[in-house]
Amino acid sequence: DIAEFVQVMFPTAAEIVSNLRKQFNSMEDVERTFKSWDLNGDGAISYTELKTAVSKTSAKLSEEEMNAIFVIGDIDQNGEIDLNEFKRLMMPTSSDVVAKF
Repeated sequence: DIAEFVQVMFPTAAEIVSNLRKQFNSMEDVERTFKSWDLNGDGAISYTELKTAVSKTSAKLSEEEMNAIFVIGDIDQNGEIDLNEFKRLMMPTSSDVVAKF
């Protein structure tokens, strides 16, 4: 399955996503970031939009790491990450929040 493929091909993907999640403190943060990364305003983030958005952050990700994030985030595998997929990918889990303290 796709999760196993990502884990084998991109073993640091979970760590990368976890580090990105730490930037978000609330659902509003996630939604605000989604809107800023959805450059053409079509309600979905393409791979090109993801690359452009990540390049503007402090995160220094390789092409392979961005591929892993995109594969993990694009749950329905339609080639884009919609808002619901982005929320599932980026909303901090309780353990992420607790780790800040």
